[in-house]
Amino acid sequence: MLSHSQSLVNGKLKIWFCLFIQVAECHFILFFECSEEVMEERLIKRGETSGRVDDNAETIKKRLKTFVEKTMPVLESYEEKNKVKRVCRVELI
Repeated sequence: MLSHSQSLVNGKLKIWFCLFIQVAECHFILFFECSEEVMEERLIKRGETSGRVDDNAETIKKRLKTFVEKTMPVLESYEEKNKVKRVCRVELI
């Protein structure tokens, strides 16, 4: 079980990750591929009706940068274990 100080290090994500590792083996990761341009276009379109203030070009670019910096290394580590299944869908929804 995690100590109180461990659970505060990275918040809920840290707790979830530690519990997940202890409970289940990851058989594969399903990764939906989409270009940054298409993702940005979709989020801008969503922002027209969602009322979300963070659906603007500047914030979206920052979120995509964070995604690449933080998520892609994790994805790459699972690719080394042959545990990534990729789905490519770029058509407009």
